[in-house]
Amino acid sequence: MSARAIVTRVERPRFWVEFLGEEVPCLAPGMGNRVVVGDEVVIHRQPDTTYVITDRGPRRSCWTATAANLDQIVIVVAAGEPEFDGRLVERLLGAARQLPARPVVAVNKCDLRDEAEVRARVAPWVERGVPVVLTSAADGRGMPELRWTLAGRRSALVGQSGAGKTRLIEALYPGYGIKEVRGRLYTLPGGGYLAV
Repeated sequence: MSARAIVTRVERPRFWVEFLGEEVPCLAPGMGNRVVVGDEVVIHRQPDTTYVITDRGPRRSCWTATAANLDQIVIVVAAGEPEFDGRLVERLLGAARQLPARPVVAVNKCDLRDEAEVRARVAPWVERGVPVVLTSAADGRGMPELRWTLAGRRSALVGQSGAGKTRLIEALYPGYGIKEVRGRLYTLPGGGYLAV
């Protein structure tokens, strides 16, 4: 029996895929270096009930920082503490477009700055058509919009150290157990995937 699945975790030589609502371990003979988190693959059940990956579907993009096949990059920057870093955002916007992946800017810690000041800083990106979400993991601002942005996509949160990526994940999906462990793709409640 063959079926399609999504790679959620890589622990070479084993690959874990989401299949029928469960994470199933697989081997990938001869394909090990060609499979990354987020890839759509064909798995085949062996007579001994183990699974092997036999083929990989077309790849949308591969974000090398997470070695994941993604269609959206959410660039997280802080409104304050640490100070807003527009140059980093510009570099990551360029990298996301090269993949190609849909870039989104999430400005976290908006509770620390005046909203008019934050909106003035992000105005150039909004004018260029880049989706921008103003958030605060501390007070819950922007969480429904960011959750909607992640739904149905394969995303990664990247960006400024100290901007609060982990706190955003915890605020978006409280109690869900998403940890920042490289090489892992989490299935999100409501649809979509998040690579960490």
